[in-house]
Amino acid sequence: MEKPFAAVRDLERLEVLRRTALLDSPSEGAFDRLTSLATRVLRCPVALVSLVDQERQYFKSCIGLPEPWASQRETPLTHSFCQHVVASAQPLIIEDAREHPLVAENLAIPDLDVIAYVGIPLITSDGHTLGSFCVIDHVPRAWDREEVEILTDLAASVMTEIEMRVANAENSRLLRQAREAMHARNEFLSSISHDLKNPLAGIKGTAQVLRRRAARMGSADAETIADGLARIDAAATKMSHQISELLDLTFLQVGEPLELDQRPTDLVVLARGVVDEYQSTTETHRIELQTTTPELTGVWDSGRLERVLTNLLSNAIKYSPDGGNIAVNVSRHQDGRTGWAVLEVVDEGLGIPATDLDRIFERFHRAGNVAGRIGGTGIGLASARQVVEQHGGAITVASQEGVGSRFTIRLPLNT
Repeated sequence: MEKPFAAVRDLERLEVLRRTALLDSPSEGAFDRLTSLATRVLRCPVALVSLVDQERQYFKSCIGLPEPWASQRETPLTHSFCQHVVASAQPLIIEDAREHPLVAENLAIPDLDVIAYVGIPLITSDGHTLGSFCVIDHVPRAWDREEVEILTDLAASVMTEIEMRVANAENSRLLRQAREAMHARNEFLSSISHDLKNPLAGIKGTAQVLRRRAARMGSADAETIADGLARIDAAATKMSHQISELLDLTFLQVGEPLELDQRPTDLVVLARGVVDEYQSTTETHRIELQTTTPELTGVWDSGRLERVLTNLLSNAIKYSPDGGNIAVNVSRHQDGRTGWAVLEVVDEGLGIPATDLDRIFERFHRAGNVAGRIGGTGIGLASARQVVEQHGGAITVASQEGVGSRFTIRLPLNT
């Protein structure tokens, strides 16, 4: 008996058995159908899917087992033939257990009326024997080759089911770990974003105060200083927006919605503020706000919409290297009962090649006519689409290379 028990108690094998999560689990049709089929095809009263634990064998499926064993669904190893299958990792074929030297004294003979037995090992793909798929008869029986082959095929089906479940459990575990890692990453990025934005806000505020003081000085040097401070202010704003875009993209990657801070916002006022700020920092472009309505109020996240417009205007300036006019159009459209706020940014710049139009809003994608020539991260338009769609709207682009681009945002008016 020493050899079987040593094999049964192998720690690595037991750990693999635990990972199947089948021990002490309820009966399931996927296994019961196989044991039931075995009893019908082989014309024997008992069939078991027996998982051999350290001190017991647990029956994931048991057909024809007498009480109280059928209800308990387990026996101690004193009543186990299957432990010998585990020890050898080979089929065990017994015609009359009372005369077999390996099991003649096993208590399964008097208590469970086990006389004839065939057990096929349940072996994992990495070589661990979990137990046995076995059939039992209450009278002596000479098992023929075809019966053993049938049982071997059924045992293979049992192992297919077990390994599929193990793989699914492992995939679920890895997915859970990935989600936890992404959550930790998002928390980290949120913290870093907060830590970076605080000094940027300080830089921006200081630059604005110094600009006002320089304006009062009224000298040529003061004008130079004011210009430099304006550039610092613009750079701080741009960096703050990029940090926010990166943070939003972390939510995009894991399919999580943004937490929008929605409140009544006048899109005309918002657009005018962004246009005025950019017009004050560029000397080569004429940026004009055009609107068909004095105000256009909806319930939106003003901070994120401002960032979207800032990104589009920044791109319009960057990709119009020779200057030119840039128009920001704000209008209201009615589509049946639905009112829409429409925001357009139109430039006379490089334009976007036709081959890139379908991918221009993808993360990290940059048009072929600017990639490697003009700096950029490739996250601004992806973030813009995410913000607009989160508001229930849409962003589209029409462009011709060498002529310019028109980006159009449609936002539902929900007031």
